[in-house]
Amino acid sequence: MAGIRVQQKLLTNTFRNFHRGTIFREKKSTETLSTASKNVEPKKEEDTIKSPLGAVMYKTKTLDKYLLVWFKKYKSVADVPYQIREETMAHIHSKSRIRIANVLMVLGLLGCVWAVWSGKKEAASGDNVQKRILDKNKKLREDYLAKLEKSKST
Repeated sequence: MAGIRVQQKLLTNTFRNFHRGTIFREKKSTETLSTASKNVEPKKEEDTIKSPLGAVMYKTKTLDKYLLVWFKKYKSVADVPYQIREETMAHIHSKSRIRIANVLMVLGLLGCVWAVWSGKKEAASGDNVQKRILDKNKKLREDYLAKLEKSKST
């Protein structure tokens, strides 16, 4: 019964991740199988395989490599491997979304402060939108009347 549930879960996860072309399963090595049969714990590394079919791996792209270096998972872009576990990349993507959202909130707040400051500065100098519109309409009217006089005289 448990084997059927494992197969159902595997199929469900496969169909959920079907739209992602860069995710695939790594084959479990015979070395890991032999250490499991001898009751010896394998090394706890990032590439430790827990599933009988292997860990779900993610092919890193250039942006992913820079994100991994930004969050100090690796020392340089050259050190980042071709494949990373999907859980690690999901964690890095979540952290990057949070950090980018925080940066955008701070920039938005600074933009609001700048808008208030510049509006108060312009209001103190007597400049406002209504005055600009009236000046523009006055200039357009003068140009139009000058053009009419010119056309009447010819």
